Amino acid sequence: MTALVLVVLTRPDNIGEWRMESPAIAAVKIVIATVILDTYQYWMHRWMHVNRALYRAFHRVHHELTVPFAFGALYNHPVEGFLMDTIGGALPSLILNMHPWTSAIFYSMSTLKTVDDHCGYAWAWSPASLFNANGAKYHDIHHWGKGRMYNFAQPYYTFWDHWMGTEYEGAMQRKKLAREAENVKDAKASLSFREFTPTYSDDDEPDTDKVASSAAAAAAGRKMKAAIRAAGSAAAADAAAAAAFLPSKPAGAGIRKRGRKSSIAEDKAGTTSSAELVDDSGNDAGSPERSKHSTAVSTEGALRSSKRVQNKKRI
Repeated sequence: MTALVLVVLTRPDNIGEWRMESPAIAAVKIVIATVILDTYQYWMHRWMHVNRALYRAFHRVHHELTVPFAFGALYNHPVEGFLMDTIGGALPSLILNMHPWTSAIFYSMSTLKTVDDHCGYAWAWSPASLFNANGAKYHDIHHWGKGRMYNFAQPYYTFWDHWMGTEYEGAMQRKKLAREAENVKDAKASLSFREFTPTYSDDDEPDTDKVASSAAAAAAGRKMKAAIRAAGSAAAADAAAAAAFLPSKPAGAGIRKRGRKSSIAEDKAGTTSSAELVDDSGNDAGSPERSKHSTAVSTEGALRSSKRVQNKKRI
């Protein structure tokens, strides 16, 4: 129909001189016409999707076909049919000054290609599959849910989708890689946060209160360690002083078994009392009161031991 309209509108005055191009020139014009048609169809089709008003008013009718079939290729709103199909087919013919027969061949090829794209079958023997991936499988994705914003190119090539990033498979792969990169970035950030040690630069001012409290805690810890060492040294000195007051055991002295056990028990009691770190009054082992008390206990223990030895000699 478009070819007939163009014939009427563009026929020359001398119709007899209007000759069809040679086969080679006609083939070249048809190839160029497919590129022009694809460019026009891509941008008009994409505009119909991006502009919500146009989509709801016109292009939504065509997308009622969630499972396309051959006769649904041209199932669309009349306004859309005129803008995309009629004008889209007429522009290459006018630009390239095609002969009506060349235009008719071009229109027939484009119509058959559109029907093939919507037939729902990816024919292995289809001539269209020999040139590119734009076929029924490619265009079916465009009629699915989230694929509606991808695969705009039709009816011949897919180069506009690849150039503009609207080819479905490539877009999904890029999104997957972006998600993986984001996950790796989040994992590195989490690891860096756990291993982060705060440092101060020349421009930063540290918290003086926190620094002072940390220094005070360290000083208190050092004092406590020194006090514990001093207490241990004092206890060792008391034990040595108590041992100095004890007389040596006389050789060959006959001691009864019962008296011997009691003597050993009293000696242990005296030594233990002198080695205690804290006395009954709660004084520290390193204090003067504790030292006097330990010395007195040690002296008393030594006197008791001396008396026991004298009693044993009398016996």
